[in-house]
Amino acid sequence: MHGHEDSTAGRFVSIADAAELLGLSVAETLGIARSGELSAIRAGRGAQWRVAVEEIDAYVAGKVEEGRRMRLFDQSDFASIVELDGHQRTRRS
Repeated sequence: MHGHEDSTAGRFVSIADAAELLGLSVAETLGIARSGELSAIRAGRGAQWRVAVEEIDAYVAGKVEEGRRMRLFDQSDFASIVELDGHQRTRRS
């Protein structure tokens, strides 16, 4: 989602448009907006949900970072976990 033109700065889109940008269903996008995971506001006629384009970018960046951290965690195979007492234990085979 990076690389938006300056014309999108401060621009709000509907939940349907946000869903399309995220590759999710409208119901899924509404669910993450209601949960607060995706920052959104209710505005306009009928208090419709709106999402700032910058928030979509931030949500995607957060998901990318979450995935990166999970891959690193999975790769570590618990090889160097520092125990709760602060001492590093080595794995015994």
